[in-house]
Amino acid sequence: MKNLEKLWREVLRFSVLHVPKARYTYEELEEMVEGIVGETAEAWLVRCWHEPNAPVNEDTLWEMEQEMKQVWGKSIPEELRQLLRLADGGRLFVLSLKDWQGIAPYARYHIFSTTELATINRNLLKDFRAMLGSDPDFRDFHVLNYVAFCDAHNGNYLAILLEGPERGKVFFLYKEYLFRPYSKLDADLYYTVAPSLEAWLELVVRTKGWDGFGEMMEYL
Repeated sequence: MKNLEKLWREVLRFSVLHVPKARYTYEELEEMVEGIVGETAEAWLVRCWHEPNAPVNEDTLWEMEQEMKQVWGKSIPEELRQLLRLADGGRLFVLSLKDWQGIAPYARYHIFSTTELATINRNLLKDFRAMLGSDPDFRDFHVLNYVAFCDAHNGNYLAILLEGPERGKVFFLYKEYLFRPYSKLDADLYYTVAPSLEAWLELVVRTKGWDGFGEMMEYL
């Protein structure tokens, strides 16, 4: 887990988000954000900052996991537990986004705190059961086999798989599939972003903040 801590520290050292020139022209990006401070051959450099929360209290983490056994049926992955010990969630790569009201902060990655993990995942199970609970294919599913840990905007999430041979992988939890549990049948529906949380942080570092959602979100 030492590498996970190192990667987390590397993420927090970034003061600019690298936005690919292949995705936006300067004029398009300038209309959207404040703080374009430079460029490379491949990317525009947009000033950003981070808002990590304080590390979680061990008692709080234990209480959350006990409370959420009825939602997950399993403990959360050790990698996620370790990340919460470094910061109990937070907002990463925060930009000054322009809208019709003026300038507002926009976090590219909002990693959930223990409180948010409990509330959001409980609601995802409730929504799944309400929409698909009577379906013969899903009536026997009473817990989630993933934990949504990061906001992926527009009602979508990044989630970590909790069981099976791919346990621990990070995938894109797309709202259009009604938050159904992950299965081999859904492998083509739920896009794999990284094989682990550590690999996900490596991806964020390697792409300098941009590509933590993979192919599923190429825009701000």
